[in-house]
Amino acid sequence: MSYNMTQKIEFRTYVRGYEPKAAFPHSSTFARLGKCIFLLQKDERLQRTDLLIAQFGGKACLGLQLDMWTDSETHTVYAAVTQTMCIDPTEDPGSTAAQLFLQSELIDFDVFPETAKTGPNIRKWFAEDVLVRNKILCLAVSGVTPDGAADGQCGLVLIPDIREKVDTCLLHQLQRPVLYSIGLAGETSKNPDAKQLLRKHNRVVMLSRQALAFGKDVKKAQTAAGVPEKNLLTLETTAATRWGNQYKQVSTNCVLRSGIDPSLEKYQQNNRNNKDQTRLILIVAIVLLILFQESDPYCCDCFADTFPGLDQFRFAKRS
Repeated sequence: MSYNMTQKIEFRTYVRGYEPKAAFPHSSTFARLGKCIFLLQKDERLQRTDLLIAQFGGKACLGLQLDMWTDSETHTVYAAVTQTMCIDPTEDPGSTAAQLFLQSELIDFDVFPETAKTGPNIRKWFAEDVLVRNKILCLAVSGVTPDGAADGQCGLVLIPDIREKVDTCLLHQLQRPVLYSIGLAGETSKNPDAKQLLRKHNRVVMLSRQALAFGKDVKKAQTAAGVPEKNLLTLETTAATRWGNQYKQVSTNCVLRSGIDPSLEKYQQNNRNNKDQTRLILIVAIVLLILFQESDPYCCDCFADTFPGLDQFRFAKRS
Protein backbone atom coordinates (compact mmCIF):
# COMPACT_ATOMS: atom_id res chain seq x y z
CA MET A 1 0.00 0.00 0.00
CA SER A 2 1.32 3.43 -0.89
CA TYR A 3 1.91 5.75 2.07
CA ASN A 4 0.48 8.65 0.06
CA MET A 5 -2.80 6.78 -0.14
CA THR A 6 -3.11 6.67 3.65
CA GLN A 7 -2.86 10.46 3.80
CA LYS A 8 -5.92 11.02 1.63
CA ILE A 9 -9.01 12.06 3.56
CA GLU A 10 -11.19 9.77 1.43
CA PHE A 11 -9.15 6.71 2.43
CA ARG A 12 -9.11 7.65 6.11
CA THR A 13 -12.87 8.24 6.08
CA TYR A 14 -13.40 4.86 4.42
CA VAL A 15 -11.26 3.00 6.99
CA ARG A 16 -12.76 4.79 9.98
CA GLY A 17 -16.18 3.87 8.71
CA TYR A 18 -15.27 0.33 9.77
CA GLU A 19 -13.03 1.21 12.72
CA PRO A 20 -13.46 4.74 14.13
CA LYS A 21 -10.35 4.38 16.32
CA ALA A 22 -8.08 3.28 13.48
CA ALA A 23 -4.54 4.70 13.67
CA PHE A 24 -2.34 5.24 10.63
CA PRO A 25 1.40 4.47 11.00
CA HIS A 26 4.11 6.96 10.14
CA SER A 27 5.78 6.77 6.73
CA SER A 28 9.01 5.41 8.26
CA THR A 29 7.00 2.57 9.81
CA PHE A 30 5.58 1.70 6.40
CA ALA A 31 9.08 1.67 4.93
CA ARG A 32 10.44 -0.59 7.69
CA LEU A 33 7.50 -2.97 7.38
CA GLY A 34 8.04 -3.31 3.64
CA LYS A 35 11.75 -3.94 4.10
CA CYS A 36 11.16 -6.52 6.84
CA ILE A 37 8.60 -8.38 4.72
CA PHE A 38 11.03 -8.45 1.79
CA LEU A 39 13.87 -9.81 3.94
CA LEU A 40 11.65 -12.44 5.56
CA GLN A 41 10.39 -13.63 2.18
CA LYS A 42 13.94 -13.79 0.85
CA ASP A 43 15.18 -15.80 3.85
CA GLU A 44 12.28 -18.23 3.50
CA ARG A 45 12.98 -18.66 -0.22
CA LEU A 46 16.70 -19.22 0.34
CA GLN A 47 15.93 -21.87 2.95
CA ARG A 48 13.62 -23.67 0.54
CA THR A 49 16.26 -23.47 -2.19
CA ASP A 50 18.99 -24.88 0.08
CA LEU A 51 16.70 -27.70 1.17
CA LEU A 52 15.81 -28.55 -2.41
CA ILE A 53 19.45 -28.61 -3.51
CA ALA A 54 20.24 -30.91 -0.58
CA GLN A 55 17.37 -33.23 -1.53
CA PHE A 56 18.66 -33.49 -5.09
CA GLY A 57 22.21 -34.06 -3.89
CA GLY A 58 23.57 -31.04 -5.73
CA LYS A 59 22.09 -32.10 -9.06
CA ALA A 60 20.26 -29.73 -11.39
CA CYS A 61 16.86 -28.79 -9.98
CA LEU A 62 16.43 -25.06 -10.67
CA GLY A 63 15.49 -23.16 -13.79
CA LEU A 64 16.17 -19.46 -14.34
CA GLN A 65 14.69 -16.99 -16.79
CA LEU A 66 16.17 -13.60 -17.61
CA ASP A 67 14.18 -10.77 -19.14
CA MET A 68 15.57 -7.31 -19.87
CA TRP A 69 13.89 -4.31 -21.45
CA THR A 70 14.54 -0.61 -22.00
CA ASP A 71 12.16 2.21 -21.12
CA SER A 72 11.55 4.06 -24.38
CA GLU A 73 11.22 7.43 -22.62
CA THR A 74 13.96 7.37 -19.97
CA HIS A 75 16.21 4.79 -21.73
CA THR A 76 16.61 3.04 -18.38
CA VAL A 77 17.33 -0.69 -18.61
CA TYR A 78 15.42 -2.99 -16.27
CA ALA A 79 16.17 -6.62 -15.52
CA ALA A 80 14.07 -9.37 -13.96
CA VAL A 81 15.09 -12.92 -13.03
CA THR A 82 12.52 -15.65 -12.39
CA GLN A 83 13.33 -18.92 -10.64
CA THR A 84 11.41 -22.15 -11.21
CA MET A 85 11.97 -25.00 -8.77
CA CYS A 86 10.51 -28.37 -7.86
CA ILE A 87 8.34 -28.50 -4.75
CA ASP A 88 7.10 -31.45 -2.74
CA PRO A 89 7.43 -34.26 -5.28
CA THR A 90 4.65 -36.70 -4.38
CA GLU A 91 3.54 -40.02 -5.70
CA ASP A 92 0.00 -40.84 -6.73
CA PRO A 93 -1.10 -44.13 -5.11
CA GLY A 94 -3.01 -45.04 -8.24
CA SER A 95 -0.09 -44.41 -10.58
CA THR A 96 3.40 -45.80 -10.92
CA ALA A 97 4.82 -42.46 -12.06
CA ALA A 98 5.84 -39.74 -9.64
CA GLN A 99 4.16 -36.35 -9.93
CA LEU A 100 6.39 -33.30 -10.14
CA PHE A 101 5.16 -29.89 -9.01
CA LEU A 102 6.85 -26.68 -10.09
CA GLN A 103 6.79 -23.22 -8.58
CA SER A 104 7.96 -20.01 -10.25
CA GLU A 105 8.76 -16.82 -8.37
CA LEU A 106 10.48 -13.53 -9.06
CA ILE A 107 13.84 -13.47 -7.30
CA ASP A 108 15.35 -10.28 -8.73
CA PHE A 109 13.86 -7.14 -10.24
CA ASP A 110 15.79 -3.90 -10.45
CA VAL A 111 17.45 -1.34 -12.68
CA PHE A 112 20.36 -2.85 -14.59
CA PRO A 113 23.40 -1.48 -12.71
CA GLU A 114 25.70 -1.04 -15.72
CA THR A 115 25.54 1.92 -18.08
CA ALA A 116 25.75 -0.24 -21.22
CA LYS A 117 23.63 -3.32 -21.87
CA THR A 118 26.40 -5.47 -23.34
CA GLY A 119 27.24 -9.16 -23.10
CA PRO A 120 30.23 -8.75 -20.73
CA ASN A 121 28.27 -6.43 -18.44
CA ILE A 122 25.35 -8.86 -18.32
CA ARG A 123 27.74 -11.73 -17.54
CA LYS A 124 29.35 -9.78 -14.71
CA TRP A 125 26.02 -8.73 -13.20
CA PHE A 126 24.38 -12.15 -13.50
CA ALA A 127 27.35 -14.21 -12.27
CA GLU A 128 28.71 -11.91 -9.57
CA ASP A 129 25.50 -10.32 -8.33
CA VAL A 130 22.33 -12.32 -9.05
CA LEU A 131 23.73 -15.82 -8.48
CA VAL A 132 25.78 -14.80 -5.44
CA ARG A 133 23.06 -12.71 -3.78
CA ASN A 134 20.49 -15.49 -4.20
CA LYS A 135 22.97 -18.25 -3.25
CA ILE A 136 22.36 -20.21 -6.44
CA LEU A 137 24.92 -22.85 -7.38
CA CYS A 138 25.55 -23.21 -11.10
CA LEU A 139 25.54 -27.01 -10.71
CA ALA A 140 21.97 -26.81 -9.42
CA VAL A 141 20.78 -24.88 -12.49
CA SER A 142 19.14 -27.10 -15.09
CA GLY A 143 18.66 -24.34 -17.65
CA VAL A 144 18.65 -20.59 -18.22
CA THR A 145 16.28 -19.01 -20.73
CA PRO A 146 17.04 -15.38 -21.61
CA ASP A 147 14.76 -13.31 -23.79
CA GLY A 148 15.29 -13.06 -27.51
CA ALA A 149 17.79 -10.18 -27.37
CA ALA A 150 21.27 -11.09 -28.59
CA ASP A 151 23.05 -9.32 -25.71
CA GLY A 152 21.33 -11.51 -23.10
CA GLN A 153 22.32 -14.65 -24.99
CA CYS A 154 25.87 -13.37 -25.37
CA GLY A 155 26.20 -12.50 -21.69
CA LEU A 156 24.97 -15.82 -20.32
CA VAL A 157 27.09 -18.00 -22.60
CA LEU A 158 30.14 -16.20 -21.22
CA ILE A 159 29.54 -17.89 -17.85
CA PRO A 160 31.44 -21.21 -18.16
CA ASP A 161 29.37 -23.24 -15.69
CA ILE A 162 26.03 -22.56 -17.41
CA ARG A 163 27.18 -22.06 -21.00
CA GLU A 164 25.71 -25.37 -22.16
CA LYS A 165 22.43 -24.73 -20.33
CA VAL A 166 21.45 -21.48 -22.08
CA ASP A 167 18.48 -21.58 -24.42
CA THR A 168 15.96 -19.05 -25.72
CA CYS A 169 12.52 -19.21 -24.15
CA LEU A 170 9.82 -20.90 -26.18
CA LEU A 171 7.78 -17.76 -26.84
CA HIS A 172 10.78 -15.94 -28.28
CA GLN A 173 11.62 -18.98 -30.39
CA LEU A 174 8.11 -18.83 -31.83
CA GLN A 175 8.43 -15.12 -32.49
CA ARG A 176 10.67 -15.41 -35.54
CA PRO A 177 8.55 -18.04 -37.35
CA VAL A 178 5.45 -15.92 -36.77
CA LEU A 179 7.16 -12.83 -38.17
CA TYR A 180 8.31 -14.82 -41.19
CA SER A 181 4.83 -16.24 -41.74
CA ILE A 182 3.17 -12.80 -41.84
CA GLY A 183 5.90 -11.34 -44.04
CA LEU A 184 7.50 -8.98 -41.50
CA ALA A 185 10.87 -10.73 -41.31
CA GLY A 186 13.46 -11.81 -43.84
CA GLU A 187 15.28 -9.94 -46.58
CA THR A 188 12.58 -11.02 -49.03
CA SER A 189 9.05 -11.08 -47.67
CA LYS A 190 7.55 -14.56 -47.79
CA ASN A 191 4.03 -13.20 -47.47
CA PRO A 192 3.82 -9.82 -49.24
CA ASP A 193 0.02 -9.76 -49.18
CA ALA A 194 -0.13 -10.05 -45.39
CA LYS A 195 2.69 -7.55 -45.02
CA GLN A 196 0.86 -5.02 -47.20
CA LEU A 197 -2.37 -5.56 -45.28
CA LEU A 198 -0.66 -5.03 -41.93
CA ARG A 199 0.90 -1.82 -43.25
CA LYS A 200 -2.53 -0.52 -44.19
CA HIS A 201 -3.86 -1.28 -40.72
CA ASN A 202 -0.86 0.46 -39.17
CA ARG A 203 -1.28 3.51 -41.43
CA VAL A 204 -4.86 3.91 -40.21
CA VAL A 205 -3.64 3.89 -36.60
CA MET A 206 -0.85 6.36 -37.34
CA LEU A 207 -3.37 8.64 -39.05
CA SER A 208 -5.44 8.72 -35.85
CA ARG A 209 -2.33 9.99 -34.03
CA GLN A 210 -1.37 12.55 -36.69
CA ALA A 211 -4.85 13.88 -37.50
CA LEU A 212 -6.83 14.37 -34.30
CA ALA A 213 -10.02 15.04 -36.25
CA PHE A 214 -9.90 11.53 -37.71
CA GLY A 215 -9.58 9.94 -34.26
CA LYS A 216 -12.44 12.06 -32.93
CA ASP A 217 -14.66 11.02 -35.83
CA VAL A 218 -14.02 7.35 -35.05
CA LYS A 219 -15.06 7.93 -31.43
CA LYS A 220 -18.13 9.89 -32.53
CA ALA A 221 -19.15 6.95 -34.73
CA GLN A 222 -18.97 4.65 -31.70
CA THR A 223 -21.00 7.06 -29.60
CA ALA A 224 -23.61 7.32 -32.35
CA ALA A 225 -23.85 3.52 -32.35
CA GLY A 226 -24.74 3.57 -28.64
CA VAL A 227 -21.38 2.57 -27.18
CA PRO A 228 -21.00 3.91 -23.60
CA GLU A 229 -18.23 6.43 -22.99
CA LYS A 230 -16.29 4.04 -20.76
CA ASN A 231 -16.33 1.32 -23.45
CA LEU A 232 -15.08 3.40 -26.37
CA LEU A 233 -12.23 1.71 -28.22
CA THR A 234 -9.10 3.44 -29.46
CA LEU A 235 -6.97 2.30 -32.36
CA GLU A 236 -4.03 0.20 -31.20
CA THR A 237 -0.41 0.98 -31.95
CA THR A 238 1.88 -1.97 -32.50
CA ALA A 239 5.48 -3.13 -32.65
CA ALA A 240 7.08 -5.35 -35.27
CA THR A 241 8.31 -7.84 -32.66
CA ARG A 242 5.00 -8.28 -30.84
CA TRP A 243 2.67 -10.43 -32.91
CA GLY A 244 0.10 -10.46 -30.11
CA ASN A 245 -0.14 -6.71 -30.44
CA GLN A 246 -0.37 -7.07 -34.22
CA TYR A 247 -3.39 -9.30 -33.75
CA LYS A 248 -4.95 -6.85 -31.30
CA GLN A 249 -4.47 -3.98 -33.74
CA VAL A 250 -6.10 -5.83 -36.66
CA SER A 251 -8.90 -7.13 -34.44
CA THR A 252 -9.69 -3.63 -33.12
CA ASN A 253 -9.61 -2.16 -36.62
CA CYS A 254 -12.06 -4.81 -37.84
CA VAL A 255 -14.44 -4.11 -34.96
CA LEU A 256 -14.31 -0.36 -35.66
CA ARG A 257 -14.38 -0.64 -39.45
CA SER A 258 -17.93 0.71 -39.72
CA GLY A 259 -16.65 3.87 -38.04
CA ILE A 260 -13.21 3.95 -39.64
CA ASP A 261 -14.38 3.82 -43.28
CA PRO A 262 -16.63 6.93 -43.23
CA SER A 263 -14.14 8.82 -41.04
CA LEU A 264 -11.32 7.97 -43.45
CA GLU A 265 -13.41 9.01 -46.45
CA LYS A 266 -14.23 12.31 -44.75
CA TYR A 267 -10.57 12.94 -43.97
CA GLN A 268 -9.52 12.16 -47.54
CA GLN A 269 -12.18 14.50 -48.92
CA ASN A 270 -11.14 17.36 -46.64
CA ASN A 271 -7.49 16.74 -47.36
CA ARG A 272 -8.19 16.62 -51.10
CA ASN A 273 -9.93 19.99 -50.88
CA ASN A 274 -6.95 21.46 -49.05
CA LYS A 275 -4.59 20.12 -51.69
CA ASP A 276 -6.79 21.57 -54.44
CA GLN A 277 -6.70 24.97 -52.77
CA THR A 278 -2.92 24.82 -52.41
CA ARG A 279 -2.56 23.77 -56.04
CA LEU A 280 -4.83 26.62 -57.18
CA ILE A 281 -2.82 29.18 -55.21
CA LEU A 282 0.40 27.88 -56.75
CA ILE A 283 -1.04 28.08 -60.28
CA VAL A 284 -2.18 31.67 -59.72
CA ALA A 285 1.27 32.57 -58.39
CA ILE A 286 2.94 31.07 -61.46
CA VAL A 287 0.62 32.95 -63.83
CA LEU A 288 1.23 36.25 -62.04
CA LEU A 289 4.95 35.61 -62.10
CA ILE A 290 4.92 34.94 -65.85
CA LEU A 291 2.90 38.10 -66.49
CA PHE A 292 5.23 40.12 -64.31
CA GLN A 293 8.25 38.75 -66.17
CA GLU A 294 6.75 39.72 -69.52
CA SER A 295 6.02 43.25 -68.32
CA ASP A 296 9.41 43.73 -66.63
CA PRO A 297 12.02 41.24 -67.87
CA TYR A 298 14.77 42.92 -65.84
CA CYS A 299 13.33 42.26 -62.39
CA CYS A 300 15.55 40.99 -59.61
CA ASP A 301 15.80 37.29 -58.91
CA CYS A 302 14.20 37.50 -55.47
CA PHE A 303 11.15 35.76 -56.91
CA ALA A 304 13.28 32.70 -57.47
CA ASP A 305 13.96 32.65 -53.74
CA THR A 306 10.27 33.05 -52.97
CA PHE A 307 9.34 30.20 -55.31
CA PRO A 308 12.32 27.79 -55.19
CA GLY A 309 10.46 25.22 -57.30
CA LEU A 310 10.35 27.51 -60.31
CA ASP A 311 13.87 26.88 -61.52
CA GLN A 312 12.80 27.05 -65.16
CA PHE A 313 12.38 30.81 -64.88
CA ARG A 314 15.50 32.91 -65.25
CA PHE A 315 15.58 36.55 -64.32
CA ALA A 316 18.30 38.98 -65.19
CA LYS A 317 19.43 41.43 -62.55
CA ARG A 318 18.67 45.07 -63.11
CA SER A 319 21.73 46.68 -64.68
